[in-house]
Amino acid sequence: MNESGLFALRTASADTIKNYYDAWAQTYDDEIAASGYRAPAWVAEQAAALLPDKNAVILDAGCGTGLTGQALQNKGYARLTGIDLSAQSLEIARAKQCYEQLQQQDLGHALPFTEDRFDAITCVGTLTYINNARHLMLEFCRVGKPGACIIFTQRDDCYDQDFSDMTRALVDAGAWEEHSRSDPLPYLPEHPEYGAESRIHIDIYRVAG
Repeated sequence: MNESGLFALRTASADTIKNYYDAWAQTYDDEIAASGYRAPAWVAEQAAALLPDKNAVILDAGCGTGLTGQALQNKGYARLTGIDLSAQSLEIARAKQCYEQLQQQDLGHALPFTEDRFDAITCVGTLTYINNARHLMLEFCRVGKPGACIIFTQRDDCYDQDFSDMTRALVDAGAWEEHSRSDPLPYLPEHPEYGAESRIHIDIYRVAG
C-alpha cells in the first residue's frame, strides 16, 4: 500500500481500480488494521446511534472486504447488503457471513435497487475514487427510504470546494437534509506515508421526504 498508488486511483478507470483491489484483497484487512484504520467502527457507531431498530435494512456501498459489514454486525444489524467493484474483495466479505446479499457493482452506474428500499446507506473509504459523486448521492437518495440516513467518509484532501458545493446543492434541491459532519479524524495514523496529518470526515445526511 502506498500513497502514490492510491492517489493515482483517484483518476483511474473502473477496471484499473477493480484490478488494484482484486490484487490487494487477500492482505487488505491485515495491512489496513496495521495502519490504524478505524473508519468502519466509527461509522457503525454512528449508525447504531441513529438506527435503534436492529432489523433496519442497510446498504454498504463500496463494502470491499466487509470491514464495515462486520462492524455493523457487531452492533446487532443483520439485514445488510454489500456492493463493490472488486470481485476478490467480495469473496473475502462473503466469508465473513455478515451480509444477506453481496453483489459486484460499479458505483459510477445506476444502483440495481428499487426506490425506497433501505433504512440506511453507508459508504466508507470509497468516495475518493468516484468521479461523479453527485450522481452517486442522488442514487443513495433514490434507494433510501424517506428519512433514511446516509453515512459516508471523505478524506479531507478530497473534500474540496466542489464536493462541499455538491452536498449543499442537494440540500437546496430538497434531495436530502444535513444531519452532521464530524471534526477531522485520523485516517491511517500508523501508515508511514499518510501519518497523523491525513484526516477524514464522517458526514451524515437524511433522505428528504
